[in-house]
Formats: sequence, C-alpha cells, structure tokens
Amino acid sequence: MFLKKFKLDFIIIGAQKAGTSALDAYLRMHDRITMSTIKETHFFDDDRYFNGKPKYQILEEFYPKRQKNTLYGEATPIYLYWEPCIERMYRYNKKLKLVALLRNPINRAFSHWNMEFSRGFEDRSFEESIKNEACEIKHFKKKQHPVKSYLQRGLYSEQIERVYGFFPKHQVLFLKYEDFHLSNKNSLKKVLEFLDLEMFETISDNMEINKIPYGERKVTMEKSFMLDFFMEDIEKTEKLLNWNCNDWKV
Repeated sequence: MFLKKFKLDFIIIGAQKAGTSALDAYLRMHDRITMSTIKETHFFDDDRYFNGKPKYQILEEFYPKRQKNTLYGEATPIYLYWEPCIERMYRYNKKLKLVALLRNPINRAFSHWNMEFSRGFEDRSFEESIKNEACEIKHFKKKQHPVKSYLQRGLYSEQIERVYGFFPKHQVLFLKYEDFHLSNKNSLKKVLEFLDLEMFETISDNMEINKIPYGERKVTMEKSFMLDFFMEDIEKTEKLLNWNCNDWKV
C-alpha cells in the first residue's frame, strides 16, 4: 500500500561526467528515497514516449516497488543538455525538483571524450574532436549530438537559462562538481536539505563511483584552446548562479 499517486519528486539532470553516478549511489542509501531500478531511464529524452500523448506509464515501470512516505527520483545526465527534456519534465510535474552538478567544462570535455574513445564510439584524437566541434559551433548551427558533444555540453549558460525558463529557482539546485569531489558529505547534505530530508550517517566521504582509469594522458596543448572557447560562457555561468569559477579559468 502507498498513499500518494505516483509521480517523480526529483531528477538529477546532469551534467554528464560530473559526479551524477556517485550522487545517485548515495541517494539510494537513504531510507526515504526510491530511485529507479536503473540509474538512467532516458525517459524524457526519448521521442518515442512523446509522440502523441506522453507515455508516462513507461516511466512508472522503473519503480515496481512503491511505498508511502518516500520520494521518487532518477538520474539521467543528458537531460540538462538535451533541449526538449526540461519542457517535458515541466509538463509532467510542475512541482518537480531538479538537481544538477556542473564540472569545469574543460575537464568534463576530456573525460567525456575519453569515455567515448574507450567505448569505441570515437576514433578521432581529442584535439581533432574538439577543434572540429568548435568549428561547427562557431560557423554553423551545430545540432545536438548524444555522443559527440564534448564542448557543447559544457556551454552551461544556455542550459541554465532553459531550466530557469520553466522552473522557479527554488525548485532547482546547482552544485559544483569540484565541491562535491572535495567533500561528498557536504554536497549530499545540501541535496537532502533541498529535498526536505534529514542527513544520514551511513556514508563514507569521497566514495568513488563509476571511476574509469583512462591512463595518464592530460590535456596540455588543447587547454589554452578550450579556455579561449569556454571563457565567455564560464563568466555567464558565474553570473547566473552567483558562483566563483576562477578554478575553471586556469
């Protein structure tokens, strides 16, 4: 038996390669949170579910066990980036709470490329990948791509503005990945306060989740190129969130 009609209470919407797997794992430990049976349902970015009347029953299938006095959540990090998602979530539940972790876009891009290269979805070098993408963004209207979007996903200001265009600020929590990485506990406490839940003590700080060893190669020559590419957007992001992102500018 459960008392309330089923509807998601919160969603971790991104960003990709910014700690969403760790946050998802922590929240699954809370006795008043029920997460989806898999981390990424990819419901709101799948056009098949929104052809005609939205097929919300598909989303409900990810929650076979329900109970009263619990919050329901999921984590799919493409939602922040993929344009239709925010409006779809708003039409689904106007009271939905959204959580997003944002990472230094340079490091995020490199981690993203490493993941796709190791999976075999990318065969270009990192330098070639980002320079081709930068050219597409600058000289053409680059369409969104679910995989090869190393730079585009790190242009946060437009994504933040899209979120605020639908959801009031008190329903959205943006966190810096670097703060989360430094102290999982402090960031988790902020998330639980945002969800009106109590902190719990069964966690260890800086637990590593979904950490993939990509080798020792570091961004070197490409860094100045990306700093120049991202600088204007970083400054816009700082103003939108009232953040200090000086650590992203070096």
